[in-house]
Amino acid sequence: MAVLEFDVSKTQPQMPGMFIIFIWMARFFHLFLDDPTLSLVAVNIVASGVTVAALYLLAKSWYNHQVGLSVALLTLTSPLFWYHSVTAFSHTL
Repeated sequence: MAVLEFDVSKTQPQMPGMFIIFIWMARFFHLFLDDPTLSLVAVNIVASGVTVAALYLLAKSWYNHQVGLSVALLTLTSPLFWYHSVTAFSHTL
């Protein structure tokens, strides 16, 4: 797995690179977590939280507080958003 050994000749990570930043972030989490898969999931969980906060701030700056809150809550209630937030894939980024 690319979190432990980044080697393109061994297709780690899978082509086209599985977002190098995603792997770098997972390596950072791997310093604190002992499981590479859990490190990838941790990146997605943090990215999901940042996404909700960014959507809230963006909608609030464009419209108002109520719209920002609505957008954040709608995002949080999306099953697809939750699914991608707790998997070890790079779809959240």
